Amino acid sequence: MVRSPTGLTNALNVTARTDERPASGVRPILAFCAVLAAIMWAHAFLGLGAEDSSLYSVWVFNGVLVGAAVACLRAAQVDPSQRWIAGVVGVGLVLDALGGLVATLVAVDGEVPVPSWADPLWLAIYPCEYVALLVLTRQRVGRTMLATRLDGMLSGLAVAAVVVCVTLPPAMSGNGGSPFWAKVTFLSYPIADLILLGGVVSAVALNGWRIDRKLAVLAAAVLAWEIGDLWYLLGTDETSKYGDPFILTGITLLATAVTHWTRVPERHVRADDRGMFVPVAFSVLPLGVLVLAQPFGLIWAGVAVAGLALIVALVRMAITMRENQRIIAANAGEIVARDRAQEELRATLAERDGLDAQMHDLLNRQRAAEEAARGRAESLLDGTNGLVTGPLHEVVERLHAVRSTATSIEHQVAAADRVTALVVDQAQRADTVVLALGESLRRVSGVAALINRVADQTNLLALNATIEAARAGENGRGFGVVANEVKDLSRDTARFTEEITEIIGELQTDAGAVASAIKGMSDGIGGIGTATTLIREEVDQQRTALEQLNAQADSAIAQAKRLGGEI
Repeated sequence: MVRSPTGLTNALNVTARTDERPASGVRPILAFCAVLAAIMWAHAFLGLGAEDSSLYSVWVFNGVLVGAAVACLRAAQVDPSQRWIAGVVGVGLVLDALGGLVATLVAVDGEVPVPSWADPLWLAIYPCEYVALLVLTRQRVGRTMLATRLDGMLSGLAVAAVVVCVTLPPAMSGNGGSPFWAKVTFLSYPIADLILLGGVVSAVALNGWRIDRKLAVLAAAVLAWEIGDLWYLLGTDETSKYGDPFILTGITLLATAVTHWTRVPERHVRADDRGMFVPVAFSVLPLGVLVLAQPFGLIWAGVAVAGLALIVALVRMAITMRENQRIIAANAGEIVARDRAQEELRATLAERDGLDAQMHDLLNRQRAAEEAARGRAESLLDGTNGLVTGPLHEVVERLHAVRSTATSIEHQVAAADRVTALVVDQAQRADTVVLALGESLRRVSGVAALINRVADQTNLLALNATIEAARAGENGRGFGVVANEVKDLSRDTARFTEEITEIIGELQTDAGAVASAIKGMSDGIGGIGTATTLIREEVDQQRTALEQLNAQADSAIAQAKRLGGEI
C-alpha cells in the first residue's frame, strides 16, 4: 500500500498546521469514495444485493478507484507542492482501474485467468507507491548517516520477516494446486504489500519513530490493502467477499493521505551512530524466526528475509563497534597527551620550587648583611650626633631663654600700649564731652535770652492790661488783678533768667579750663606712645634675629638626625 506524502510529512511535524486542508473540490470526491466503501462493507456483512451482482464487484469497486484517482490528480493539478507525489499515486490508481476493465474483457465464463493482462495493471500501483514513499522519505527525513539508514533497513526487514512467516503460508496453501505462474502471480500481491509495509516501517525508523495521525492513516491504508490481498489468496467464496471492502478502504485512506499532504521544511533527523538500541531490539525478531523455523516449519522466504535482517544488524553493529573503537583510541591518545602534559607541568613546578628556594636563601643573606652594615653605621652616627647635637642643644636652650625675655618685654610694652591707648581714648572722650557741654551751655544761654525777651513782652502786656482795666472801672477790676499777677510773674522770670545766665557763664569758663588741661594731658600721653613704639620695634628686631638663630640650630640638629636615619 502506498505511503501518503501527507502522512510521512506530518510524522515529523507533531503540531497541527492550519494549511493541512485538501485542494479545492477534493473533499467531496473523498466523501463519495468513503460512501462507496461503506456500501461495500454493508454488502459484505449485511448481504445487501445479490452475491453475484456486478454492481459491487465492478461498478462500486471501479467507482472508488476512479474517484480516488481523480482526487489525487486534482490535488496534483491545484497544488504544485503535491504535483509529483499525488500525480504518481493518481496514475497508479488509474492503471489499477484499467486493470479492472481489462479483467472484465478477458474473463471467461465470469472467471479471470491467472495470470492475465490485468495483473500487470493491478501490480502497477505498487511501483507508484514505492516511488511516492521514497520521495516522501527523502523530502521529510533529508540526509542521514549510514548507521541511521541501516537502522531503517533493519527495522523493515525484521517486520517483513515476521509478516512473511505469518501471511505467506496460508496464501500458498490456498493455491497449492495452481500452476507455477499462477502461484507467482498470487504471491506477488502480498509480497508487494510486504515490501511496502517494510518501507513504511523503515521510513518511521528514519523519522525517529515519531508518528502522527496522517502517518497512522497511511499505515492503516497499507494494512487494509495487505489484508484484502490475503483474503483474495485464501480463494474461498465465503472469505473472498471481504477482500473488496478491505481493498476499497485502503484505496480511500491512501487518497485521503495523499490529498492532505503539505510540504514542510526538510528536517535532518539526528541519529547517534553509536546507539545500539535499534539494532539490538530489531535483531530479536529475525533471530526468533530463525530459531523457530525448523520446529514450526516456517516458510523459507521468511527465513531468508530474517537472515538478511540479521546480516544488516551485524553490519550495523560492526560499524558501531568500529566507531566506538575509533573514539576509544582517540580518547586514549588524548589521555596519554594529558598525562604527558601533567608530567611536564610537575617537572616545571619542581624546578621553579628549587629556584624559589635559592632566591629565598640569597635574600636572607643580603638582609643579614644589610642589618650588620646598618648597625655599624648607627653606632658611628650616634657618636657623631653626641658630639654635634650637645652644643647645639645648649645654644638652642639659651636662645629660648633670650626669646622668653624678649617676649616678656614685648608683652609689657603691649600692656603699656594698651594702657596708653585707653588713657588717650578716655581723654578724647572727655574732650568730646567738654565740647558738647560748651555747646549745650551756649544753647541754654540762648534759651535764657529768649525767656528774658518773653518776660519783657509779658511785662509790657501786663502794663497794657492794667491800663485797660483802669479804663474799664468797676468792670475791669478782675482783669486788673490778673494783669498784676502776670506782671509779678514776668519780674520773677526776668530775675531767674539773669541768675541762669550768670551760672552758664561760670560753667563756660570752667569748661574751657578743663579742655585746656585735657589737651595738655593728651600731648603728654602721645609722647609716651611714641617711646613705646620705638621699644616694640627694637624688641621685634631682636626676636627676629633669635628666631633665625633658633631655626639654623634646629636645621643643624635635623640634618644630623636625618643622616643617622639614612645610615
